[in-house]
Amino acid sequence: MTESQPTRTNRDGHPCPPWCVVDHDEELVPGHFTQSHGGEGESLNVSGHNWVTARPAHVLSRQPEVQVTLSGVGSVFVAPPAAEDLASLVDALADAAPADVRQLAAAIRKAAGQITAAGGAQ
Repeated sequence: MTESQPTRTNRDGHPCPPWCVVDHDEELVPGHFTQSHGGEGESLNVSGHNWVTARPAHVLSRQPEVQVTLSGVGSVFVAPPAAEDLASLVDALADAAPADVRQLAAAIRKAAGQITAAGGAQ
């Protein structure tokens, strides 16, 4: 954007962050337009048919976050400081054996299940 260009906005008039690449006038489905802002992402093919993508995102009811998405599964949204921690975790897993990574995933699911079973999930 140059000095002579107006600030981009979504359809409700909320200004776009400088990294927003969303076309807010494109209909996702008839009559539905995205109000949130999204940036370019980096994607990694993790299994031939599943992709993990990381990108900046801003859902208007929250602060801007990093969105990490596994295709067909869902997304995790984390604030930039927590994204640094997540990136460190991913770096640490880079040299781990796949069986060890799966064991860690099982431990994460187990911990979440214990919290949910105790009524502490929010």
